Amino acid sequence: MIRISADCSAHPALFLTAQGHSGHAAPGQDIVCAGISAIINALGFWLSKQSGRLCHGETVLDFAKGSAVVRCVPKNADREIVLQMFKFAMDGISLIAGEYPECVEIKNIKLQKGGQFRPNMHA
Repeated sequence: MIRISADCSAHPALFLTAQGHSGHAAPGQDIVCAGISAIINALGFWLSKQSGRLCHGETVLDFAKGSAVVRCVPKNADREIVLQMFKFAMDGISLIAGEYPECVEIKNIKLQKGGQFRPNMHA
């Protein structure tokens, strides 16, 4: 099972992590893992392209076998833009989790005060 966690609360850094394998198919042939990986890679790629402009310092992208971490510290004026990209990634992950609940668990989600996130929503 892939376990997803994210922290977009009042801390300076925003992060999204994925750990594990979905078990839907063999590694390298698993559409669930591929979908989650594509979303997290896209977020990481976008953030790395914006690092100097929207985030302080470098965006941390750590992709190892069975895990992925994306972390950045957005500049105060641009926090909302970066936060929306994290939420966009979580929406995509949530759609996959809704279709494959036995393969993806969304847990430890912390959003900014007043924010809402409802995991496992269907379109």
